[in-house]
Amino acid sequence: MNRRRLGIVSLAGVVGLGCIAVLAPGCAPKPVDLAQRFAGRPAPLMGHVGAGTERIHYAEAGNPAGPLVLLIHGTPGDLRSLAEVFSDRGLADRATLVAVDRLGWGLSGDASPVASVERQAEALRAILAAHPGPRAAVVVGHSYGGPVAAWLAATEPARVGAVVLVSASIDPGEERTTWYQSVSRWRIVRWAVPRALRKADTEIRPLPDQLTALGTRLATLRTPVYVLHGKTDKLVPVANADYARRVLVQSPPNVEIIPGQGHFIPWENPARIISAVNRALDALGVPPASLSP
Repeated sequence: MNRRRLGIVSLAGVVGLGCIAVLAPGCAPKPVDLAQRFAGRPAPLMGHVGAGTERIHYAEAGNPAGPLVLLIHGTPGDLRSLAEVFSDRGLADRATLVAVDRLGWGLSGDASPVASVERQAEALRAILAAHPGPRAAVVVGHSYGGPVAAWLAATEPARVGAVVLVSASIDPGEERTTWYQSVSRWRIVRWAVPRALRKADTEIRPLPDQLTALGTRLATLRTPVYVLHGKTDKLVPVANADYARRVLVQSPPNVEIIPGQGHFIPWENPARIISAVNRALDALGVPPASLSP
């Protein structure tokens, strides 16, 4: 290998590792151990719904007589991303809790990214169909899971009674490609970027146009929406919460901005999500929990 080629490869390695260091904050923290969270309690039911490559892997716990609370993770991630909410005893007393692996993640599909908010939401209709109780569902979406939750609500208004958007990417104007994302897409660098981040990048590339289409649907949405966003979120700017106020004209959202909070509310501040879900259940007329917190 000549010096020039060696220098290019070395530079690529340095830049690639630098990209990993910069992009790493976008990774979810270490997943919660579900077995540990459910120690001394019945283990969650695991299964699949759907057909073909659109089969969704899910975990189910809680009160089978209660309404569905559907938990949708961001990118990268899997159903453990919202484990602190999924394993909450108070919510489990009130509702059927279902956490999913979105298409292309965890045990859903073939691990190839499905870069379509619409397709991701369409696949989750199978979860709604499997829980046809008398009360509508509460759908919770974190980060990329936010627009998926919103799309599902917009297309299934009779089945979705409330939406909780957590650090949600919904504003097309805030989906700007950063310089380090651009560098990480160079062929000479991409090999050094972890596979999960490459998949995540593939998902978010077409997001601006998809969010524009979502905005048109949200303008007519009448389903109650609860928005939680960290004031210091550097991955999905808090301006997304302002966008929710502007676009949800038929159903003004309940917006809660959390001071000093970044992007990882499900791990760092899950009580805020649990509180929002409880408020949504209250509004739907679901009886309060009979268990102590």
